[in-house]
Parts: sequence; C-alpha cells; structure tokens
Amino acid sequence: MSSKDRRLTPEIAYILGWWHLLRHSKGGLGIRGKRSKDFIDWYRKYLSDEGNVKKIGRWNEYIIVDSVKGRGILIRTERERRKKFRFVNEYSAAYFAALYEASREFARLLRLRLRSNEFIGDIEDLMLINSLGFYADRVRELGDWIVIKVHNYDVFSRFISSYLSYLPKDEN
Repeated sequence: MSSKDRRLTPEIAYILGWWHLLRHSKGGLGIRGKRSKDFIDWYRKYLSDEGNVKKIGRWNEYIIVDSVKGRGILIRTERERRKKFRFVNEYSAAYFAALYEASREFARLLRLRLRSNEFIGDIEDLMLINSLGFYADRVRELGDWIVIKVHNYDVFSRFISSYLSYLPKDEN
C-alpha cells in the first residue's frame, strides 16, 4: 500500500506528533533525543519498513536513509492538521499526546522547565487546541515554537491519557 492510499490511524497521528516537534532537518527521517530508536521502530511498523537505519550524532540517534516511502503521509497530514485534528477523537488525542510527550524531550534537550499543563507546539497547534475547547494561551516563544499553557488541564489530561506513552518505555 502506498503512503498516498494509507489512511490516518491513531498510531500515525502519534508518530506525527513526535516528528512534528523533534524531526531531524537533514540526512534522513527521524527524531532527535532518547526516543529516536523507538520512533524508528514505530515508523517501520506503521508506515514503511523500507530504507536503512543509520546511527548518527554524538547522542546515538537514529534516522532512516534511502527511503521516502511513508514520509508523504507525515508531510501531508502535518500540512492538513487543522482539517485532520479538528474534532475531539482518537486521532487528535493521539497527536496531542505525542506532542505533549515530545515536548518533555524537547525541553530536556534545551534544558527548559515545563509545567505539567504546558507543552511546546506552533501557532497552528495553539489554534487547534483552542478549537477543541481546551482553552490555551501562548506563554513564551522559542524561535519558531511556542510554549502553550492549557487552562483546563484536567479535561485535557483525560483526553490524551490513553495515548500517553504509546511508544515503548525507554530502558535507559
């Protein structure tokens, strides 16, 4: 099945949340941080098992090289986030759960402190989270990214709870 024919699933939405925030900018497809290998395993399981896995950088991160299959659905879905995640359902829950968890890794890499009701995203994520009814504000800017504070965090945490730690736990 080509990535053009592949339908969005909660697993793909979850993969997108991690990739959206922590993607490597060049050299292949992957994310930065400790969960790099887990991301590759999930990508190969749910999107495409083609390509070679390569270890890069001083932090032993992993990327997939020699393959573009599966990347298309991530790029397309990221572009269409406002349409794909506009409803309170398992797709938007999986996406925001991944974004919430990826924010913790992003903050660790930048040595930032995030409160439990904060996550990192872009302006479109802020608009999406507000349109879903979770009432959020921009707290501060981090270049192209912003720290988003969710005001009714209890409801938001219940919304994403079944998708948190969807990736296997890190053994380190």
